[in-house]
Amino acid sequence: MAERKYMNLDELKEFLGVNHQTIYNFRRSWGLPYIKIGTTVRYDRDDVEAWMAQFRCVDSQPEGEVVSLVR
Repeated sequence: MAERKYMNLDELKEFLGVNHQTIYNFRRSWGLPYIKIGTTVRYDRDDVEAWMAQFRCVDSQPEGEVVSLVR
């Protein structure tokens, strides 16, 4: 079965692995995009993945290099 493009709150909770309050915090404080039609809220899977990509972190140390945090 193909994955649906639009997710409800429960589907998004499972997709992100967080609880509903975290999703509300992401919407309010971090700009998580959503669609609201009347009282129905949906999350576009592509928009959520693009939003997540903004927070991607990359380790800046070359593989195998050890960095000391002690001076």
